[in-house]
Amino acid sequence: MKEAFVTGSTGFLGLNLIERLQRNNWEITALHLPGEDLKYLSRYNVKAVPGNILDIQSLQNAIPKNVDAIFHMAGDKSMRKIQIINLISGLILLLAVSIGWKSTG
Repeated sequence: MKEAFVTGSTGFLGLNLIERLQRNNWEITALHLPGEDLKYLSRYNVKAVPGNILDIQSLQNAIPKNVDAIFHMAGDKSMRKIQIINLISGLILLLAVSIGWKSTG
């Protein structure tokens, strides 16, 4: 079974991606902000992990060791913020993966 790591797992794009991945028998680790409403995410069989895409330690602790694919779906509703957040968080995500991470399981 393939394993996916999904950021933005409680948002519209993240939830739709998770639904598609599950239909294709992927095992999913879903990153969500601490305290975020997990009402819709809880409908899926995922490993929900609290964390923040802007915190490299958070990502290192959340990304599964043998992940096959990383889907960066996190963002913000403000167009200016989304551009900045996507640039910075994308770089942090790449850095977390490139320097290695702790296994979550």
